[in-house]
Amino acid sequence: MVKVLSLQARAEYYTEQLLELSVYATDAVRASTLALQTLHAKVNRFTPGQNYTNQFFAEQWQLEQQYHRQTNLSVKKQKVELGRLLCLEEALDTAWRNVTLTPEQALARATTCATLTRKIAEQRTLIGEALMTAVSEIEQGGVETEEERDLLMMILYSKTELRQKFLALLEEKQPLVRVRRAGETSSLGTRAQQKLMALLHKHAEQLRTVLESYTKQVLKYIADYPTQPAPRIIQYADLLELPSDDPFWSDGFFSDSNEAWAIDLTTQQGIRHLACMNRGNEEIRRLGWETRRAMRWVINRHNKLKTNIKLLFELSVDQQTMVDNLPELLRPLVGHPYVLANTSLSDRLQCIRSILHSAYIEIMDLQLGWDPLIVEVLRNTPPQNNDGNLQNDWQVQISHIHWLHRMGFFSGIPGDMYDGVLGGSERVPLEPPTPGNNEEDVEDEGNEEEDEEDGQQAYLEQMENVLSTTMLNDLIEGQEQGRD
Repeated sequence: MVKVLSLQARAEYYTEQLLELSVYATDAVRASTLALQTLHAKVNRFTPGQNYTNQFFAEQWQLEQQYHRQTNLSVKKQKVELGRLLCLEEALDTAWRNVTLTPEQALARATTCATLTRKIAEQRTLIGEALMTAVSEIEQGGVETEEERDLLMMILYSKTELRQKFLALLEEKQPLVRVRRAGETSSLGTRAQQKLMALLHKHAEQLRTVLESYTKQVLKYIADYPTQPAPRIIQYADLLELPSDDPFWSDGFFSDSNEAWAIDLTTQQGIRHLACMNRGNEEIRRLGWETRRAMRWVINRHNKLKTNIKLLFELSVDQQTMVDNLPELLRPLVGHPYVLANTSLSDRLQCIRSILHSAYIEIMDLQLGWDPLIVEVLRNTPPQNNDGNLQNDWQVQISHIHWLHRMGFFSGIPGDMYDGVLGGSERVPLEPPTPGNNEEDVEDEGNEEEDEEDGQQAYLEQMENVLSTTMLNDLIEGQEQGRD
């Protein structure tokens, strides 16, 4: 009973998961399609006279991927370092400008400024032509002065710092996220939670400070160069809700400011909606493959077991005396090592019959557990090659299983089946046996059952050791090898 319940639980979980994934993918495709339709109504300023299209989004996605593949990380680090030195220089100038310096402080300031100026010059030399190449696209958009380039490098550094602080805050939040997540627990005590909250406040303040610096620099860039495309400004509350893979974090603006994928928010949204739609369609196709593969496996397993049971039922008395008289499909079964311990062929056949019945119970319980959710998934996924009569074959088997239960031909106990019905068609025999339902037979056979109880106990113990998944698989595989 425990085994059947476990099988039922796994079956329900499998089909429910397939259906949930199918619904989720379908909803994602529908939402992305609606979002793309909205974007298609907008005029594309990068292709005059045309609106945004999926083809345009796909082309821009290819360009963005190419940028990320070809990005020189060492050059990017050098540019970030240059931005850091420039930000430090500006911060020192601002701090010293509002302070009356003593001669000693003035000397220290001069020394510091000289050192910082030397480092900036060395950093520019280190970057050299790499910087010029990286900003060549920006120059085509109108970058004419070194001051504008320096300001862009400062913004790049501030944005890099902003992302690091943002990711640090997300990392510190993870223990609290696990506490709220269903099915997960945390070992955090009260004191640990207090320390964690204090740490979160610290990271939040650092994030706010860096965001203020970034916003100030972007506003300065917009004021000084109003005709140039500018980096995106974001509010603190929106930043906290921002996904870690949002287009905001892309640094393409600092090297490809003329490309739509780098500076146009509509293009960035379209790229991601198109990717989501394509991924959803691919997920739906894969779910269709998985569903059809599972259904074919179950249908074939069902038919194979049904065929074996039918062959056993149709054996004549003469056929049960010698292995050579058995049908070709049954010979590998009676020769399996698990059943050779029984010297009598009739005992082997009885053993195999119980094993097949046990497997038939499991496969029918599995089908009942999958139905009707798996059929719904099948209908919700696009048709594929070799679908054929898959759904019809499934419905025929399900109808047959329900009929067996309804008519009382299938008790769910290994060996307690009416083989003529199980191995044949859905036709009802004129006098179907109903095991356990005939009270007169039970009374008449009561004494006889008591006499046979001791003998059956040893047989049941033997069957308990034999009825295993490993043996069943070996029997089926052995049958297939024998057929080959």
